[in-house]
Amino acid sequence: MKRNSLLCAILVIAMISLIILAGCSDAKMANSNAAALGGDDPAAEGGSEEFEDLEGEAAEDTAEPSAQAPEAEDTPLSESSWSIVLDTEISHPTNMAGFLNESFVITVGPYGEIHYSVDGGQTWPEGENESMCRFSLDIVDENIAWCGGAGNNVRSSVDGGKTWRALEDVDLGGGHANIDFIDDTTGWLAAQKKLVATNDAGESWSELALPEGAKSIAAICLRTANDGYLLTHDGLFCKTADGGAAWSSQDLEMANYEIVDTKQKPGLDKNNIALADISFSDENNGIIIFSGVSPGKGFKTWCLRTGDGGASWTSEQLPLPEGFSATRVFTSGDCNYITVGSHSQRFILLKSKE
Repeated sequence: MKRNSLLCAILVIAMISLIILAGCSDAKMANSNAAALGGDDPAAEGGSEEFEDLEGEAAEDTAEPSAQAPEAEDTPLSESSWSIVLDTEISHPTNMAGFLNESFVITVGPYGEIHYSVDGGQTWPEGENESMCRFSLDIVDENIAWCGGAGNNVRSSVDGGKTWRALEDVDLGGGHANIDFIDDTTGWLAAQKKLVATNDAGESWSELALPEGAKSIAAICLRTANDGYLLTHDGLFCKTADGGAAWSSQDLEMANYEIVDTKQKPGLDKNNIALADISFSDENNGIIIFSGVSPGKGFKTWCLRTGDGGASWTSEQLPLPEGFSATRVFTSGDCNYITVGSHSQRFILLKSKE
């Protein structure tokens, strides 16, 4: 029964994801986002491979399991280091919502539709943007934000999401699943198999060599121009102190969290975007958030926290309402806020008690 329940849950998630991605076509554009997302004509917009199972396509993991990898335990809600400060439904089409704090939030969605709010989601003015479907978002501060998505389109805002500037298209051979910037010029952009960097506001990009054993990218974080972090779908945490020239890695032992992918192996679903995020507020303090299907238990969403730069981690399951399935996660750069969302457009904001 548990196996059947798991398969049903995965099938439902896959069907909903396909519906969302298929809905990312834009009548204003010459070609459809559905094609850019791996539809009938995968070459139509240069995005030939979007979100797919990459098992076995890269080198085998070489990182040894870390002795400091946390032992996962369900945390009683009263003992959680996070509290829910907002639980809301968003009426306009949304693929991703990110709260910088309890007031400022940006949403990105199908048809290139972007909204922002400065009153905690009470009102939602629409930003000026023309692009294909948006599904990756980074908010640097209340002025600067970046987003990526289908059709190789990258967009940036310097006025709090009111207007969005079109950059030269960036072809990563797949959808822009992750984007992270430190300001209005320097940042990273990633598809599942490729990571690129810019230091001139997207005028040019350089490809970074992935860490050894990194099969597919689940989340990225750039803290300074040189210091960055990466998480793979199978739980390899990687960090660099020289802009990606060299990496160190640590196995977070995903089996501890009872989360499995579509092949029922420990790890995150490669076919579902935004299931993980990373933030580091300084060289020592950081968090990793990830969500996935636990056999027989539905979705579980975990927070891993470090105070020593990732040498060791503590873990806790987030105190989400019973039955809530977090299929999208977003963290603020200061590590104080986590946004989790469901396919039903329900979004919950959590605030750190620490």
